[in-house]
Amino acid sequence: MSPSDTQPLNIVTLKQPPANPARSHANVGEIIRSMLEGRLDPQKPIDLGQFNGDGRIIEQLFQAYQTHGSIKVWEMMGNLTKADPGLGILVFAPPQPVLPGITVRRFYTAAEYMDRPPVKYLDDQKTIQQRGLTTIFGKPGRGKSLWIVHKLAKIAEKRVILLVLAEGQNGMPDRLRAEKIVRNAPLSNGFKISDRHVDLRDEEAVRRFIAEVKNEGIQSELIVFDTLSGCMPGADENHPTDMTKMLDHCKLIIAELNTAVLLVHHSTKDGKGYRGHSSLHGQSDIMLEIDQDKKGIVTVSSFKSKDGPPLEMARYQIEAVITRKDPETGEDIRGAALVALNGESKLEPAEDEGSKLTPEQHKVLKALETAPTGMCRTDLLKALEMKAGGKWQAIIRALMDTGYVSQAEPKHPYVITEAGKVALSLTSK
Repeated sequence: MSPSDTQPLNIVTLKQPPANPARSHANVGEIIRSMLEGRLDPQKPIDLGQFNGDGRIIEQLFQAYQTHGSIKVWEMMGNLTKADPGLGILVFAPPQPVLPGITVRRFYTAAEYMDRPPVKYLDDQKTIQQRGLTTIFGKPGRGKSLWIVHKLAKIAEKRVILLVLAEGQNGMPDRLRAEKIVRNAPLSNGFKISDRHVDLRDEEAVRRFIAEVKNEGIQSELIVFDTLSGCMPGADENHPTDMTKMLDHCKLIIAELNTAVLLVHHSTKDGKGYRGHSSLHGQSDIMLEIDQDKKGIVTVSSFKSKDGPPLEMARYQIEAVITRKDPETGEDIRGAALVALNGESKLEPAEDEGSKLTPEQHKVLKALETAPTGMCRTDLLKALEMKAGGKWQAIIRALMDTGYVSQAEPKHPYVITEAGKVALSLTSK
């Protein structure tokens, strides 16, 4: 943990008179730029003696860099430049030469770029990307909040997480109690909860939220907004302006707090896809669809996985438990929690799953596989040399019912899902 995490940065003590009046700008500039760009090896000790009186500055920046990476260094630089405007050129005017002999890099070779660290995840199932944006969606009452509690309780065993409740506050205490009972273990103190919504369209509200999190000293690696509609009061989810503002502010939260963001969202009325503008799909690193069958089995399936292969499907059963007694009436209060099936919720596709496709369904999936952004009905029928009618409706409805094809809204393009790609690959073997 860096000193800045436990107490305000003391600019007065940091600004020491240099031993050499002509301080080594080149050394200071290069080492700070290396940290800002993430090029410095955090495991390799730094010779602080080469920085003369600026050694203390570099020491604190390097401690923050080792613990939290480049984002924290940028944040601390904002404070440092108030005391030493000469350092500000590193932050506020990066296109210009920052210090004598130092220039800013904006372009890299492919070989340099591919040596950057691989994508990392907060959970073993790789459903939440570090410093990424994840969206889960499904119909009301299908298990979204239960899955969130189950997932966050697991992640909080090793990391700090923050759940922002914009709705469902009344039922959450007994969901948490049920999770504790089913797990037969206490919930970690790293599991933080706020029951005040944040308007993710309002930059001022978002910056106030960021400041509150920092002031509380919550170094969360994941912030969950449940639900997205509750954090966009009065917004038009189908309008690109409202959705783009929300997504931009999610990126701001990710950058300022060095965290990941997960949005809990609703599906369309017919349950075939997520609600709102397609920019949500475009900006999300991972999208998951949650549903529940008539037997009460909750299924989590992959809708999008930008930086990796299709995620394995997961299944859970709902377990109802008595969480406590009503202090006034003495009646039992019940809650529910999820229990993972097949070990830690991983479910491999069945070997014969692809063979369940009919020849017509296979042709539809094959055509959609060639169109990353999807195909409208007219173009799809033309490619299949098929006419609109009852047969077409039966084919596309079956594919959507199985989750192999999705459609954000009626009359929007049909898109093959990750599950559809898996089924298609098994059929093609």
